Amino acid sequence: RCRTRESLATTAGLDSCFQHTHSRELAEGDQFAAALWQRISPQLRTAVATVGISNLPRVSAAELARVRQIAETDVPQLRRMSAPQLVPGKATTRREVQAPARPPSPAAPSPPTSGSDA
Repeated sequence: RCRTRESLATTAGLDSCFQHTHSRELAEGDQFAAALWQRISPQLRTAVATVGISNLPRVSAAELARVRQIAETDVPQLRRMSAPQLVPGKATTRREVQAPARPPSPAAPSPPTSGSDA
């Protein structure tokens, strides 16, 4: 599917290639992969249209292996590290963990009493 430069020269071809190469992530509902594609695909399409697919440099096997390692190992590890730890009596959601503690609101002053004490 994504083996020829001609298959990558069109918007449909690029989308098809992404869907093929990331089918597992898409099937699992990986929002990161889908959002990343939405973010980078317009620039990629512009590069392909402007420079031409045949003028774009090839990606080496080592570069591709490193990208896969980042996506499959490093990113999940960073996600686990950033997730809150579930400790009894402690915050259990990201919002609770990230939201700064607010001091209690000061009590409203009592209204003045009418009349005199003298």
